[in-house]
Amino acid sequence: MKSNPTLAQNKPNLFNSDTVIAFIIPQTVIEAYLFVYDMNGTQKMKKSINGRGEGSVMITGNDLIADIYMYSLIHDGE
Repeated sequence: MKSNPTLAQNKPNLFNSDTVIAFIIPQTVIEAYLFVYDMNGTQKMKKSINGRGEGSVMITGNDLIADIYMYSLIHDGE
């Protein structure tokens, strides 16, 4: 049975300098990306996730302007 990738809540939530988003990507996943969108649904960032297993992505306050964002994990086109 194939396990599903998981994506955690960013910490700290409401950040001004940096935040970390943790994830788990199974070894069977070929491609994985973290996408960040503003509340209008406009893509603001795309980060390739190369490692497998437990990991994290850091987003700094310099990467995005102060706003509310949503993020999602896309793996193997899903």
